[in-house]
Amino acid sequence: MSDLIEEYYERGLALSKAGKFAEAISEWREAVTSHPDWADQHDPAYLQEHLGYLLMAQAFSDQGDLRPAREAFEAALKIRPASAYALRNLGEIQWRQGEKRRAVETLKAAIAAEPTNSRGYMKLARAQMRLVQWRACLRTIGAKDAMLYAEGREDEVDEAVRQGLRYIAAVLIIVAGVGLLWRLVARKHFPSA
Repeated sequence: MSDLIEEYYERGLALSKAGKFAEAISEWREAVTSHPDWADQHDPAYLQEHLGYLLMAQAFSDQGDLRPAREAFEAALKIRPASAYALRNLGEIQWRQGEKRRAVETLKAAIAAEPTNSRGYMKLARAQMRLVQWRACLRTIGAKDAMLYAEGREDEVDEAVRQGLRYIAAVLIIVAGVGLLWRLVARKHFPSA
C-alpha cells in the first residue's frame, strides 16, 4: 500500500509544480480517501494522510478556492490538532472569509503549537494590528523578537522591526490624512464666525 500512496503523492506534487492544481488535488484526494484504514496513528501512512490534506488544502488555496481549502486544513487538524502549518493557514483563510476574531484565536493556537516559528507571530501581529488591537500586537511582536534573540536570529528581528515600523508609518500617514481631510471639510462647511 505504501508504494501506491507514494505514487499518488509524487504525481500530485508533479502536477502541482506544473500549475495543474485540479489534477493534483484529484491525486491527493484519492490518496487520502481511498484508504480508510489510515486512522491508525502508528502507521506511517497516518502521517502521509495528514500531509495529503495539507497538500490538497494548499493547492485549493493557491487557486483561490477557500471553502475546500478550509475543509482540507480542518481535516488535517483532525489528524494532527497541533499542526502549526495547518493552523496558520486556516487562520489566514478564516480572516479572508471575514471571521476576524476566530482567525486571531486560530493564529494564537498556531504559535502555541510551534512557538519557534516567526511566521505565526507575524501573521498574528498583522491580524491584531488590522483589528486595532495595538497592545496585543506589540506583545506579540515582543514575544516573537524575544524568541528570535534567544535563538541567535538577530537579523530576523531587525527585519521584523523594519517591517513593523513600515506598518506603523503607514497607519500614521492614514490617520494624519483623515485628520487633514476632516479639517478641510470642516472649514468649507463650517466656517468660523
